[in-house]
Amino acid sequence: MAASPRTAPLRDTMSLRPQGFYGYAFVFARTAEIMSLIAIVGLVGNFIFMMTSSKQSPATSLVITLVFTSFAILWTCFSWNGYSRRYLPYAATWLIDVLFLVPFATVTVLLGLPLSTTTCRDVGRAGLSLNIPAGGRVNFTGRGQEACVKLFAVWGLLMGVCALFGISAVSVGLLQLGERQLGDALNDARE
Repeated sequence: MAASPRTAPLRDTMSLRPQGFYGYAFVFARTAEIMSLIAIVGLVGNFIFMMTSSKQSPATSLVITLVFTSFAILWTCFSWNGYSRRYLPYAATWLIDVLFLVPFATVTVLLGLPLSTTTCRDVGRAGLSLNIPAGGRVNFTGRGQEACVKLFAVWGLLMGVCALFGISAVSVGLLQLGERQLGDALNDARE
């Protein structure tokens, strides 16, 4: 028995197949987010290892970054199918993405303030010391240039993660807007 044309949906928003450009943009952004976040966890974990191996206590800002990035990895893996409203509503997906975007943008700015005046060529092999606002002093003794290059890599990855969380939030928001407009059009057609 075929459904009448009036009740048949024009598109299936419960499907796990990405719906158009915004769905594919979300899948691309989510995949890139997962890869970038894993790289950040590896680099920050290496920083903590470098600090503990030189008999220093790890900086609180690095530990917080590691924990928060781990939560972000869990969220991105859990919501990889956020382009579909099968498991999560669109509003929950874009709202949580925005909630992750704000602290990542804050960490990016705070890390960028001391790094913007630093060049790795000027850093000696003896060590690197940065005063991060609201994060305290971070010291890397013994491998200054290596730490400098890795800090710049983390900073670049953080900027990328901010852009990707923005892209994924906007794409899901536009999917929600499109679904709402489609629902309004169907309701108008039924009247």
